[in-house]
Amino acid sequence: MLVDRENLIYYTGLTSIECMALVVPASGKCVCITLGIDLPFIKKNCVISNVVGYAFPQSNLGEKLVQVIKEDMGFDSPRVGFSKYFVEFSVFDALHKGLRGMDFVDITDILRVTDTGTELFTEFPKEMIQK
Repeated sequence: MLVDRENLIYYTGLTSIECMALVVPASGKCVCITLGIDLPFIKKNCVISNVVGYAFPQSNLGEKLVQVIKEDMGFDSPRVGFSKYFVEFSVFDALHKGLRGMDFVDITDILRVTDTGTELFTEFPKEMIQK
């Protein structure tokens, strides 16, 4: 799961993003989660085709993440990887409360591959982005 701006820019191809997450399952399609008000723009410009929105303040990013991971993807106690950057407490708290037994792992080293100082894109399989 990516929630930091730097990796979201890198993997979605977007630069105008706020309140967004990218869920990358071990298999299946990636899902971008964004504010409902940003949904038309994100769907039009994101390299990920599976984009869902949430209505704030009725919902928030953490609650929508739990819904997508648990209900849409079918994971009750998933293994969730985070990169080196921070996760807002409200997002972490929603995941912790909504996905009991969730296993947290560090995925920083698998996100991007460096070769002699040059950053290389680690591509998602085409079936994951479907665009």
